[in-house]
Amino acid sequence: MKSYKLDDATILQVVRLIQMGMLTGTDVADQLRTLELSVKEGSNLLIPSPEYADQFDENVDKLVELAEAAAPE
Repeated sequence: MKSYKLDDATILQVVRLIQMGMLTGTDVADQLRTLELSVKEGSNLLIPSPEYADQFDENVDKLVELAEAAAPE
């Protein structure tokens, strides 16, 4: 059976998901369930899939916009 390790980018994403759960008050397990991984070409490392990473960044941008709009001036 082939084994895989987490790439540093994946570990960083796990940290971001934990932070997102804490900031939004959502269950961290639910945040982690959204993580989608791909095998890094030519290695045994798992990385966040490009589509997942793009979507996550878009969602963070939307949250920042909502927070800025809701902040008192």
